[in-house]
Amino acid sequence: MDDANATDINGTSTGLYDKNRTDFASQFLNEYIQSGGSAASDVMKNEVEKGIADFHREYPGLKDKIWNKVVLPHTAKIEPITSQNPCWEGVSYYRKSFSIEKSLKGKKLFLEFEGAMQQSDVWLNGQLVLQHKGGYTPFSIDLTKLVNYDKPNEIIVRLDNRADRNFPVGKDLKRNGFTYWSGIYRSVFLHVTNPVHITDAVKVNKVAGGGVFFRTPEVDKNSATALVKTNVVNEGNINIRVRVRQILLNSSGKQVKESLSETLELSKGGDVHIEQQFKIENPSLWHPDHPFLYTLKTTVFADNKQVDEMVQKVGFRKLSFSKADGFRINDEPLYLVGTNRHQDYPYIGVALSKNAQYRDMKKIKEAGYNSVRLAHYTHDPAVYEAADELGLMLLDGIPGWQFFNNNDIFKQRVFRDIRDMIHRDRNHPSVVLWEPNLNESYPPDEFRNQCHLLAHEELPVGEYFTTGETYGAKKTIWDVAMNNWSDSQDSIFRNTTERAQTVQPNSPGIIKEYSDWEFGGWSSTTRSSRETGEKAMLQGLWNTIWSHNANIANYAPATVGDFTWAMYDNYISNDKKLFEWGTADYFRLPKFTGYFFRSQLEPYKKIAGIETNQPVVFIANWWTGGGKNEQVVVLSNCDKVVLKVNNRIVAEQLPDNGPDTFYGVPDKGGKPFDGGNCSHLKHPAFTFNNIAFEKGELKAEGYINGSKVSEQIVRTPEKPVRIKLEADLSGKPLSADGADAVFVHASIIDQYGTVSCLDNTTKVEFSVNGDANIVGSSIVQTRGGIASILLQSTSLKSGKITIFAKVRGLKEGTLILISK
Repeated sequence: MDDANATDINGTSTGLYDKNRTDFASQFLNEYIQSGGSAASDVMKNEVEKGIADFHREYPGLKDKIWNKVVLPHTAKIEPITSQNPCWEGVSYYRKSFSIEKSLKGKKLFLEFEGAMQQSDVWLNGQLVLQHKGGYTPFSIDLTKLVNYDKPNEIIVRLDNRADRNFPVGKDLKRNGFTYWSGIYRSVFLHVTNPVHITDAVKVNKVAGGGVFFRTPEVDKNSATALVKTNVVNEGNINIRVRVRQILLNSSGKQVKESLSETLELSKGGDVHIEQQFKIENPSLWHPDHPFLYTLKTTVFADNKQVDEMVQKVGFRKLSFSKADGFRINDEPLYLVGTNRHQDYPYIGVALSKNAQYRDMKKIKEAGYNSVRLAHYTHDPAVYEAADELGLMLLDGIPGWQFFNNNDIFKQRVFRDIRDMIHRDRNHPSVVLWEPNLNESYPPDEFRNQCHLLAHEELPVGEYFTTGETYGAKKTIWDVAMNNWSDSQDSIFRNTTERAQTVQPNSPGIIKEYSDWEFGGWSSTTRSSRETGEKAMLQGLWNTIWSHNANIANYAPATVGDFTWAMYDNYISNDKKLFEWGTADYFRLPKFTGYFFRSQLEPYKKIAGIETNQPVVFIANWWTGGGKNEQVVVLSNCDKVVLKVNNRIVAEQLPDNGPDTFYGVPDKGGKPFDGGNCSHLKHPAFTFNNIAFEKGELKAEGYINGSKVSEQIVRTPEKPVRIKLEADLSGKPLSADGADAVFVHASIIDQYGTVSCLDNTTKVEFSVNGDANIVGSSIVQTRGGIASILLQSTSLKSGKITIFAKVRGLKEGTLILISK
């Protein structure tokens, strides 16, 4: 579904109501709810009736208006960065005319939506064919008997992104902690299959089945066993004989294994699960440092004729979690060094292209993390594909945030979200923990435990692991408990040294979020950016370092990992301003914290997604001369750092080795770094005190085994002379698909290339020649001397795109991109 037309309404437009319409409510009662009694059925029937009534009231007044031509993924409302109002809520319509070739008669046709926000009513040729509740899970429609082959078809999608208490997230957008956004914001596909085909695991919703389910129950360095369960359905008119072939290919495309099932009789209208098991010798194992992927080709034969094939990437890895040994992958201990990620961009919200999703994950890997908690919902399928490739371990979660409705239909929809998440994502080796947990919602213990048990109906115990919150609970049974604050502490803002698991004391734990809220709540001192300045970013860096060191010192290995809040700044719907809690800002520019976890990686170690990790030397200082004597903090994984001012050695020292201090800022004079709080870090920072400021060049040189291996230079900013433009491609070129978008940064620099105007007021005027648009305003104020725009493709053809940036009195900046 390459393009569609869209319009939006405020929910009050009028139109004709067709009282003679057909009542389609009954066909939906079993589409989404597997159980829940008559009360749930009555709610669903009323929801469908209301959807039909809303459509007939609204659409007649819209159908003849001018509609905008759009390309998917798409947001129904471009949002400003800041506003006095919450993000837009309401109803939007999409429509598309299409034809089906007569040659496809006899085939099966399925329309799959990867995600749409958040109640979707889909109409085809004047008939309501599906109502889907939920903005983060996929859904599909069997079009086979509904489409016309002799005349055009029209599909209309009515979307309502307003909150609804009867399905997650459930919380009103004005009070929610993240923004729902709007639109058909993920891809839509038309699948054409033969009547005998592999089923869609999400659509058929079979426990521990449907589609192709790939498991690796036995793995070690010498051999690995694969179990593959394939669900084949016969929607033809005759009984047939089916068999399934599995072919495993390595990264070079060489076949390493083939398995051919027995032939089975499959009656018309029936389906069967065909299970195959095979073993390979000396497997290449999936690991964050070396995420080896195989290709699995699943081929279905009906009466000896190939009728369907599915190709997917898979990996072999062994996971274990225990309080005594922590987390182990392939029998090797590994601490989960993680961060949380929300999926939104400025302006376009969650309507990110596949390339944009990859770029986000690439930057997380390059920042030195090995894990990502996907907050607080299932993310785009491209995220999991990128994580598989880059070597990022994932916590995969269902939609939820501080809301629980204790009625049957809400709970059953939570259960369906769990199954949909698992059916969609279970074959990804990157998913190491499943979070069937309504984030910070405090449901009853019975419900939490039901969620855990339901997940294990789908995923065998011992191979797959759940995680969830223990907050406010008396007894939970997660495989890995999210650590709870000890009730004995006076305030979580003053003391983290006795953070403890009080509900599941014998289980391994994980710290799902840290480094932000505990440093002041809504006024957290972690929240900083180039706009708030060097001093604020240094405080945010200290907060993260202090917490990470304390987490390892006090809780590992029983606590298997910790996850910063968060990787990227974003804004929440109930307070339309940027929340600057990220490792990088909203435009993906790294802060000082963005170099800390990279400095914890071993130099010269080959790490997938980073290639070879070079020695790191990063100066967390702009050298602007804040005082006569400066504190200079250097992040490095070297043995020794030598500091030079204007090429003159002023200090050299080994890594910090001071004591760990109690929670709080040790130096209330504005210099939080004291050379301590590093006893459990692989590579402590280097804190230099009383460095006499001298305008010019500050250089840090890193040494390993007595040899200089790396250096970084910062210079005192001088008079600005020109604008430097850079596009953040992060491993993926701008795609000529009408939807891909990249950040372009304009730095105001001096003759040496130093960002020279560290202000937040200079206005940069951008313009573009070629098939791309600037999303949002073309005049942007700098933030710490850098102005950023989001550049979006507008064409389906490759071409040259030229970006210009102007500031009065400076040489114009120019950048050329080639969309592909």
